Amino acid sequence: MDILSIREATLEDLPQVMNLIGQSDMSPDNQLTERQAKDIFRQITRTPFHRLFVAELENQIVGTFALIVIQQLSHNGASLGVIEDIVVRSDLQGNGFGRQIMEFAAQEAQVLGCQKLTLSTGNARIKAHDFYESLGYRQDGIRFALI
Repeated sequence: MDILSIREATLEDLPQVMNLIGQSDMSPDNQLTERQAKDIFRQITRTPFHRLFVAELENQIVGTFALIVIQQLSHNGASLGVIEDIVVRSDLQGNGFGRQIMEFAAQEAQVLGCQKLTLSTGNARIKAHDFYESLGYRQDGIRFALI
């Protein structure tokens, strides 16, 4: 199995990250302009506990995810890690790259002191649900969103 190289994203990576996020199985209706995406990326990089990563294979970005760490007053002050925007290039899914990304995210969250790691995914993304369950994630509660 090929091994990914995972690192924090740079502004130069943003076009490829946006292409990944725009895949049909992710957010095909994403309408951010290049300028909006750059502004948001700069906000992310200025936020101390919000990090955006890219996964590379043979110098090509093939995956991405964000890790947000939330310090809590509840749960005895435990930190909560939230993984978002987890994407592997569609044509490479099923090759173990998602597993490598998720293992890296879990290790990174542990280094940052997270006691719990969560993620969310759409109701219709059954393959993603199965994948996360294969990694040991379990449905925990019910998420509510104000849309």
